[in-house]
Order: sequence, then structure tokens, then C-alpha cells
Amino acid sequence: MSFSSVLITGANRGIGLELVKQLANSADPPTHIFATSRQPDKAKVLNELASKSSNIHVIECDVKNEESIYHLVSTVSSQVGCNGLNLIINNAAIAYKHTLATVNVQDLIENYHVNAVAPLMITKQLLPLLKTSAENGHKTLVVNISSTLGSISKYRKICVGDYQYTYRASKAALNMITRCLWVELKPIKISVVSICPGWVQTDMGSPDADLTPEQSVTGLLKTIENLSEEDGGKFFTFDGKPNPW
Repeated sequence: MSFSSVLITGANRGIGLELVKQLANSADPPTHIFATSRQPDKAKVLNELASKSSNIHVIECDVKNEESIYHLVSTVSSQVGCNGLNLIINNAAIAYKHTLATVNVQDLIENYHVNAVAPLMITKQLLPLLKTSAENGHKTLVVNISSTLGSISKYRKICVGDYQYTYRASKAALNMITRCLWVELKPIKISVVSICPGWVQTDMGSPDADLTPEQSVTGLLKTIENLSEEDGGKFFTFDGKPNPW
């Protein structure tokens, strides 16, 4: 892979865990794979992977906690040094099911915090390391794992379901954050995109979903690898097709 350092949030299960697996087992793995988990002591499979690969650094991080993010930045900085950080994959997410009858303020705020605010704050705090990477001439990228459920233009074509007020709204917000970040960071050669991983057979998805984690992540990594500077500020499907905002 063209990235020598990668940070993945929410790496203890599902898509995040599969990203760590495939990156570590690739023909040209990154030198540093930073894998965050809110409770790393319970991330059995992730810790097993790390025990077999010195490239994997498991880091405790609660993306809702500023002090935890500061600790994350310090840990990453101590490893990458003057090389900077090449790639952030903001993957950590939650999804509460609510209709109008059941939706409440607390769950709405938590969905927005984890799914939209946290990716922005993590990117903000890691910006010095991203800038160093870009200044060194490396491809430097922020990937926000979004969802087609956050696409406003596709809303009428997708079943409303129970996620409309919490998950959908937070992912729509994340897409706007992607666009805003790209506008600000493009002049310093840092690209930002949103990518939908598809409907995946994970705890957040469903056993009946279209894709296995392996299929989704294989497509995600291929899409990320093939992104060019012209692709910045856009929204893609896991297999690299344009996705409407």
C-alpha cells in the first residue's frame, strides 16, 4: 500500500477490525497501523492480531473524550515522528434505532458526537501530523466512513426504517464535514473523502446484509489506494462509484 502510516478508529470489530486484518496481511503493509478501541482489554481478536504483527499499535481511545484524543495524538506522534501520518480512516460509529415516537435528545446528541463531531475533532488534533506527511510529499488522506443512508438526494429511494433521525442525520452531517474539511485542507495537499462501506454483515449491519466484512474492506482499500487528488471532497461507494450527497 502507498501509505506507510494508517490510523483506524473503532478497530475492535466489524469493518474496523477487518481493515486492520487486511492491511497487516497485505503484500506491502503499512509500517504503522494504529488501531483504536474504546475498551482494548476486551478487543480479543484485535490484540491477537497485534501480538503477531509489530506493525499494529492498539491504542485506547474514546472518540467522545477530548483527553482520550490528546493521548491518541501523543502516541501516534511518538511513533511516526518527522514522517507524519499518511492516512486517517474515521470508522468509529454508533447507530440507535428511533422513529419519531421514540427519538430522544440524549441518543441524538450521542449519534452526532460519535459519527460527526468525533471525526472532525480527531482530524483537527492530528492535523500537524497530516501536514508533515503532505509536506514530505506523501499522499495524505482523511477517509470518513459514511453511509448512503446519509444521502439526502437518495432519501426517497431508500426505505425510511428506524434510523432516520439519529444515524441518517449524523451521517449527512459527516458528509458536510467532509466537504468543509476538503475545502480548507486542499491547498495544503491533504485530501478528504466520504466512503460508504455498503450494507455489511456486522453488529451494526445485519446477518442478511449484502456484503461480508471481507468484501466491503477489499473494495474500500482498493478505492482508497486508487483515489487521486481530483477525487477530494467527494462521496464514494465502497467499490469506487460516485455517491450523491
